[in-house]
Amino acid sequence: MADQLFGIDIGSKYTKVVVLEHGVKTRLVNGFLFPTPIKVSKGGDKEVDTELFLGAMSPFIPAESLRRAKIAVNLPPMSITALSVFLPLMSRKELSYAAINEAKQKMIPVAGPNHIFDCLFLGETMVNKIPRAEVLVIRTEKFYVQRIIEIFKSINEHPALISPASTILPNIVPKEAWGKDRAAVIVDIGASYLKIMICSAAHMVFMRNIVFGLEDIIQDFARQLNLKVPEAEEAVKRHGVPEVAFDPKDKVAIAEEIMRQKYEASLEEPSSQAVQVNLLELRLLWQPHIERIAQELRRSFVFYNERSEGRKIEQLFFIGGGSYIKNLRKILSSHVGGECKEVLPFAHIPHEITIDNKFKEEIVSSAIFASAASLAFGIPLKKGAKEVQINFLPVEIKQKAAIASRRMILLIIGFCLIGVFLLAGGQLFLSNQMVKWNIRAVEKKLSKVKRVSEDLKVMDQYQAKIKQLSQQIDDLIKSRPDFNLPLNDLAKALPEEIILNKCLFTANKIELEASMFADYEEANKFISDFKNKLAKTGYFSNITVPAIELEAISPELSSGGGQEKLRLTQPKDRNFKLSADVAVPKTPAAGVSSAADKEGL
Repeated sequence: MADQLFGIDIGSKYTKVVVLEHGVKTRLVNGFLFPTPIKVSKGGDKEVDTELFLGAMSPFIPAESLRRAKIAVNLPPMSITALSVFLPLMSRKELSYAAINEAKQKMIPVAGPNHIFDCLFLGETMVNKIPRAEVLVIRTEKFYVQRIIEIFKSINEHPALISPASTILPNIVPKEAWGKDRAAVIVDIGASYLKIMICSAAHMVFMRNIVFGLEDIIQDFARQLNLKVPEAEEAVKRHGVPEVAFDPKDKVAIAEEIMRQKYEASLEEPSSQAVQVNLLELRLLWQPHIERIAQELRRSFVFYNERSEGRKIEQLFFIGGGSYIKNLRKILSSHVGGECKEVLPFAHIPHEITIDNKFKEEIVSSAIFASAASLAFGIPLKKGAKEVQINFLPVEIKQKAAIASRRMILLIIGFCLIGVFLLAGGQLFLSNQMVKWNIRAVEKKLSKVKRVSEDLKVMDQYQAKIKQLSQQIDDLIKSRPDFNLPLNDLAKALPEEIILNKCLFTANKIELEASMFADYEEANKFISDFKNKLAKTGYFSNITVPAIELEAISPELSSGGGQEKLRLTQPKDRNFKLSADVAVPKTPAAGVSSAADKEGL
């Protein structure tokens, strides 16, 4: 969706508005002007009536369009002080603080608590063969910024850019005006102010605001020609600066010619009811004002020439109402020299003004809307983009705008996710319906073999139980202790004279019942050897054997192997029990042989 950009140039007499549409290409869609609603404050100063301002715009643009658009508004010239400072090279953040601090000390009048500052890095330059950073510092007053914000409060909107149009105007000047050692001048002859802006490399580096404008010239004409101010204004619009064959410096010859022309005009009947003005007299009245403008321009040129170490000024660009006056630009060019041009911001921009607009021709063919156009072109379009121009929009509003943009992005993402979920849900619903239809078809087929299906279900249940039991058996097998090693060591430790009758293993205990054919002494010896061998295996501990039953001594001399041996008791079957703690190792993992298995190998 294309963005609509509003550039609003609030002048002392007229407010100019330009509407651009930024899509694949930027194009002009509307432009108009209307008298600025002015009221007189309690202190006697003139200021914009915030309550009437939007009402004056409503016949051209509805409030709803303003809410959806990005708006840029200029600051009044009398609130602006500009200073270009040269500082040592440092980081941008440090450079900003240093430049503002330097400007506070040098600006006249002295900065007060109601002043606010912003700065723009212009680039690196050489000053006395030393590299320096050039920074443009702009000062204005909080009051004017607040008044602009209050204008749009009633529609719950705020501008995206509040800036002096003079700092953005170089962006709409033709690129061929900029050169390595060249500068250009933008002259704005307005109703109340004469603004002179000297620019280098597409940046304003010097600015002067002179309290002198077309209203002062028209009032002087009305007084000297004995006309009403609207009549004098109409004469200026119709005739501009008349071209005459007389030298303006030869005032005696001009005065005689004026008297002659007035005498001849008095003998003729007026051809129309329009105010008749002697063109030679009007040209004579223009001369001091033209010389004053030319003098102010020369003074600015001299000051800049000294400051810039001889940089040339070759071109003058005119904007504002003065550029609309016939022959004024041409005559000024003859006084100050150089090439004088008119800035036409929409000469190379497609314009599609579809609504009925009486200002359509003026927007395209004159420089009256140059300031408003530069403001519209200067609006930052990318969210979070680093600002490249002066912007006095309060920080808290910028933060709110950033938060609102993030919320909008999250909202769009939310809607996209909802759309994806709805699409997936729809697809799932259709898939579910297809599954249901298939199930119904299968159920019809299964109804013919219901008995077989029931048997299969019973078999499935048995199979599930078998799987469950198999799983349990597998779990028991995996968790059972590995008795192989203790049993192997037990078998090795068991003397051949002892017969094992019973062996009971638990998780950590073993109980044995055994017997042997021996007399009392031999039986105790066999049992003691058996205990010692078990203890050496490392698997058995806490081995206990209850004492075998005592019996009466019945000595007997026995012979065997060529030797005689005295027996105190008679050999017989003797039973005994043995208990011990067992450290049973866990079942070894698949593919891992136990120690006993290795020994067997």
